[in-house]
Order: sequence, then structure tokens, then C-alpha cells
Amino acid sequence: MHPVLFSNNNIKGVIAPFRYEHPTDHFIHAFKYQKQIHWAYTLAYCISRQWAFDFPSPDAWIPIPLHASRYRERGFNQSQLLARALSKLRGGKVNNALLKRVRTSYSVAQHKLSADERLSEVIYNFAVNISDHKNIPKRVCLVDDVLTTGATLSSAANALHLAGVEEIYAVVIARTHRNI
Repeated sequence: MHPVLFSNNNIKGVIAPFRYEHPTDHFIHAFKYQKQIHWAYTLAYCISRQWAFDFPSPDAWIPIPLHASRYRERGFNQSQLLARALSKLRGGKVNNALLKRVRTSYSVAQHKLSADERLSEVIYNFAVNISDHKNIPKRVCLVDDVLTTGATLSSAANALHLAGVEEIYAVVIARTHRNI
């Protein structure tokens, strides 16, 4: 396990058991784009094994939400599937409603953008759905598939922090070479 070089003051730590390279990139591609959702549990198991050594249990697993158009294309959110599997393996609840994507335009797929474009694309993409301030969890874990620039996790973590979440961790399946 190599350390993840990622900096955001609101995120206490990130687990990424794999590098985004062969053969992991093929598993992730099959999972996301070929609807091979059976990979969710296996990939969550790999994350879970590292989690046991590094971080305390979260009050809630928070999957990174997809834009509605992207969700309609795929028919599922891969981060939600990972979060469900992680909650079964590690305990805790999945909260699909707390974090919402607020950007109204449908953007280009993130993997097609440069690092600078990614950072500007997602800087204000997320907000917290606060219907009851008493239900804001103290410790959460963001769940996503790949860490490239960290822009998505940073934007989501900043929104959660502003809403009162005290401890934020993150897990991803893999990280790119930028984060090794």
C-alpha cells in the first residue's frame, strides 16, 4: 500500500487500495460502463481490509452522487453500490440523501478533462441536503471510484464540513499516478 498524496484540510484520510493501471482499470471500466455490478462487493472488500487498520468506523457512508443524466445513462451509481457493500462489510448506514449534486449542467465525463479543467468543473458541484440539522452525522466516509486530482472529493468534503460534519474520510477503488 502506497500513501495517497492528497491534500484537503477537511478530509482526515483517504484509502485507495489500488493504482489506476492494468488490470484494475479494466475492472473499474467493466464495473462502471459495462454494468458488471457484481464487482462492487469484491472491490469494497479490498477497501474494507485496509479500512480496518487505518480509520474509525463512520456514522454514515456517503456515495458521491452522479448527475441525473449520467445516472439515467448507466442505470446505477457505482459509488452507491460500493457504499452499500462497505456498509455490509464494516457496519454503518449508507446515506444517499445527505449530499446532492447542485450543478445543473451536464458536463463532459471527468476522465476526458485535464487536471485544471477538472478542478474548475467540480469546485461547487455539491451541497448538503439539510432538512433537519439534528441528523447531520459527526463522522462520514465519502465513497467514490477513482481519485485523480481530488477535485470531486474536495468539493464534496467542503460542503459536508460547512454543514457541520466533524470528521470526513474518503475511500476510492484506485488512485492515478498523480496520487502515489
